[in-house]
Amino acid sequence: MNLPSPTKPTIPRKRFRPRKTRPPPHPTSHQISEVQLSSLFASLNLTQFRLAASTRKRNLPTWGDIKALTTSALALVEGERKPVTPETVFIAILALLTVQCSPEDSSPL
Repeated sequence: MNLPSPTKPTIPRKRFRPRKTRPPPHPTSHQISEVQLSSLFASLNLTQFRLAASTRKRNLPTWGDIKALTTSALALVEGERKPVTPETVFIAILALLTVQCSPEDSSPL
């Protein structure tokens, strides 16, 4: 005895259609000539980084400046009655460097 198998309703499938590819919005680097590249770079308006006048006038610290800064840091650590370790002296140096001095005071800390 052959019984008919139940039939499933068939859903029609959509056809697969490949997407249309768009051209890239800008030409690739291989498609740009040197003249076009130079005009693109000219339109970027890149300016060179400039230092402030006060920064340009400042000289590099001398060995005496560094020694005076270290001496001040040691005095600060000892005045706070903290152990004199490289870490505490370094933190004291950072603290002294962040202190703002008046512009006419050119003496080292």
